[in-house]
Amino acid sequence: MKKLGFSLLIIAAMTMAVSAFACGADKAKAAVAEQALCGKCGQVKGSDSCCKADAEKCGACGLVKGSPGCCKMPKAG
Repeated sequence: MKKLGFSLLIIAAMTMAVSAFACGADKAKAAVAEQALCGKCGQVKGSDSCCKADAEKCGACGLVKGSPGCCKMPKAG
């Protein structure tokens, strides 16, 4: 019985560790994605569509409508 309790404790600890790691990886991906977006237009920094003067702006967030940074774009997650 003592071995079973110890095994369950180990399984619970491993599950928590894997969960924490997965959560951290998702946050890291989100941080990289945010850094790759232009803060002025919401497009990918350095792309052909970045900071185009004639691009239509979103009324809610002010970024280019439909850009990855626009508030109307569905977020991965």
